[in-house]
Amino acid sequence: MPIKDCKVDGKPGKKWGSAGKCYVGPNSKKLAIKNGLAIEGPKKFAEIMKANAEDYSDILTDPETTDSEVQDILSISSMSAMEQASIWVSRAAKIATKPK
Repeated sequence: MPIKDCKVDGKPGKKWGSAGKCYVGPNSKKLAIKNGLAIEGPKKFAEIMKANAEDYSDILTDPETTDSEVQDILSISSMSAMEQASIWVSRAAKIATKPK
């Protein structure tokens, strides 16, 4: 996946390829992926994500990622129904144990 490291005012961040905006902060990877969807379009983005599923699994189980965002990514992924169910179970466990 073309997630690249970048910097803004000396702060580390992530961006989608060479054309993407550099995002800094705890949600930088998630924002870079969203930017990738906008840059590539749904079909090309889906192909890239399918080829690199392991690179975005951490975002899918992150409690800060909304259910809607997870559903958007899963809808274009090549994950089986069982793999998708596993993502939702992992999310639920992380959300249940997230400190308030």
